[in-house]
Amino acid sequence: MLSDGDSYWHIATGRWIIENAAIPSTDPFSQTMQGRIWTAQSWLSELILAQSWLWASWTGAVAVTALAFAAAMALLTRALLRHFEPLYALLFVALAVGLIAPHLLVRPHVLIMPLMVLWSTELVHACDEGRAPRWPFILVMPLWANLHGGFTIGLALAGALATEAVINAPDRARRVTAVRAWGLFLAASVAGALATPHGLQGILYTWQTFTDAGYSLTLIREWQSPDFQRHRPFEIWVLFVFGTALFLGIRLPPMRVLILLGLLHLALMHARAIENLGLVAPLLVGQSLAQRFGWGRPAPADASALDELFHRLVRPAGLGAVAVSTIVLATTSWTLHLHRPPTPPAGTAPEAAIRAVEQADIRSPVLNGYGWGGYLIHRGIHPFIDGRADMYGEKFLREYRDATSLKTSEAPQHLLDKYQIGWTLFPVESPIIAVLDRIPGWGRLYTDSIAVVHVRVTAGLNGDAPSRRPPADRTAHGEVPN
Repeated sequence: MLSDGDSYWHIATGRWIIENAAIPSTDPFSQTMQGRIWTAQSWLSELILAQSWLWASWTGAVAVTALAFAAAMALLTRALLRHFEPLYALLFVALAVGLIAPHLLVRPHVLIMPLMVLWSTELVHACDEGRAPRWPFILVMPLWANLHGGFTIGLALAGALATEAVINAPDRARRVTAVRAWGLFLAASVAGALATPHGLQGILYTWQTFTDAGYSLTLIREWQSPDFQRHRPFEIWVLFVFGTALFLGIRLPPMRVLILLGLLHLALMHARAIENLGLVAPLLVGQSLAQRFGWGRPAPADASALDELFHRLVRPAGLGAVAVSTIVLATTSWTLHLHRPPTPPAGTAPEAAIRAVEQADIRSPVLNGYGWGGYLIHRGIHPFIDGRADMYGEKFLREYRDATSLKTSEAPQHLLDKYQIGWTLFPVESPIIAVLDRIPGWGRLYTDSIAVVHVRVTAGLNGDAPSRRPPADRTAHGEVPN
């Protein structure tokens, strides 16, 4: 859950909000984009993660994220039990867990999963029951919109199911009633989505991401198409669904088929959209499958001993059980925090390399590896680039990519001179390291099995000694720093 460097800048953003009692509208972190307009889409999630981190370091951040994920799975299970025999409900939940697990990280998208399940469940049940969604669920949308920019998928789902509800109305009078009821709910949902510090820009953000960020979507791994050599659970899910559909001849309402195809399209386009499929798809097909194939609960006379056991477990837990579970989990988490706290893996945090830079008192601009920008922000260092690709823009990302991947032999030197770079921080496997080793006026300051730091010799370490040489290369001989 701590294997993504973006966790650092999300928490740093939350800390900035706490310290300044404001939500950033321009970039306060990078050296290259200082003052540029930045839409902090996930400000509320970042505030929650930062507060949990300040309270109990990474244990707090992991606990809050895990609690959100657990709540989402509990809500999904409870929703599926409305239609399915417990074993079938658990099967769909297990498939959902398999899809989400590769992207289960300490980041804002996990905190909104319970809201996505709540929202989708109410929309689907309302459509199945021939009514409009209940008005208290309107409150989900403004909360979702302030927690994460993916709330637009909730609006799209509401629009699609509203269309299905109107189409399914049996006569003109009920169709008019459905248009009025669902139309008011949609209007209130959009109004709720606008109740953020960003207003309309929060809704336009999704459109701009998919239309104006073509190059960056191919550059960032989670925005790329899933690699089926790595995302095996997604392959299993696809094969299971298609095999079941072909074998059983599943039929769904046309609008739900379109929704599922849309979710599948997004998942095949962008790996980060896979969890949406796992959370929403079971809710869309639940009633149809249960009615068509008898996957609902059997009559008491037909129930086996195993069925009866599961049915007893299906009953909602009492207050005593909830209290005992909460105490046990809280005690366990706090004990782990004291004796074996979770820490990010060394690959996401080049701590020893940064210590060497601080000891050398280097304060000039840095050129860093993309995945380590968040860690630099966390350490109070202005990075050249970090995970906020939407803010940096296509032109800047292309220039950075061309230089660090050695598209042309002149690109690295041009970037170093253009931005007056004084030191660099890259993973040991980065192609640019070999070039930095040969560029006149540059030398290694630090090397270990994770990171390499180069400094500009002719510029000096503090920018005040033009011919000063860097300290001797502090090589860690392949040892991973603590």
